[in-house]
This record gives sequence, C-alpha cells and structure tokens, in this order.
Amino acid sequence: MLSTAGYAEPRPGMAHQFGAHVQHPFSLYTFNRGTVLAIAGEDFSIVASDMRLSEGYAIHSQDSPKCSKLTDQTVIGCSGFHGDCLTLTKIIEMFHCLMDKALESRNSWLCSRLQLGNLTLPMSSCVLFVKGFANVKY
Repeated sequence: MLSTAGYAEPRPGMAHQFGAHVQHPFSLYTFNRGTVLAIAGEDFSIVASDMRLSEGYAIHSQDSPKCSKLTDQTVIGCSGFHGDCLTLTKIIEMFHCLMDKALESRNSWLCSRLQLGNLTLPMSSCVLFVKGFANVKY
C-alpha cells in the first residue's frame, strides 16, 4: 500500500523542488535608479544628483556621482543604466577632444563627421547644461 503522508501539494515558487524547470528572465540592462536635478537662471545653473547606485532594494555604492564636469561651462547629469551613463560621458569627452583637434587643424571633413554622429542609449536619461541653457534629451 502506498502512503501519501510525505506528499504536499505544490505551491507557487516551489516548482524547483518537484523537478519542474524554472525560468529566470535575463535582461542586458538594469535600471540603477537615481535623481538628477538641474536649475538654470539668467547667469547661473545648478546641477545636483544623488550619490547612490542601487538595483532594486540592493545598494551597490553610496559614492557614485551622476554628475560630471565636461568643460568649464558644461556639466552633464545622467541617471538610468549606469553603464550607459559612463559610456555617454566618455563619448562626449572624446567628441569634445576630437572637435578641438579638428578645429585647431581646420579639418572640415572631421568637423562635419563629428557633427553628423548619432548616439542612442535606450534606458538612460540625460540632462546637459551648456552656458546656462538646458537641453533635455531622453
């Protein structure tokens, strides 16, 4: 005679105990959250951000700034996927360096190619302040 004393009905989340396959969703991007605030006036601009890098309820770092100084008059603040924010900042720095070299050498082809470049980052939002004028890009 078979006994059912040790048998329990499967509950949600317990499929792995009974040999069923459990799917774990994979996403290349994660939303690292964050806040960037920017205010501009006639002769000033202020860009502020939080310093926390988190994912869900896990805090990865308390010292991860979301604002970067690009030039004496340009500051960028990014929130969203941290990898996209770092990449965007480095690409803009590289673009600025190349544009300076192109202007110094008066290379019009390089200037036009740099101006036609297009960058798409899917999950990051970016606030860019240049000389107190706000351009918001999503």
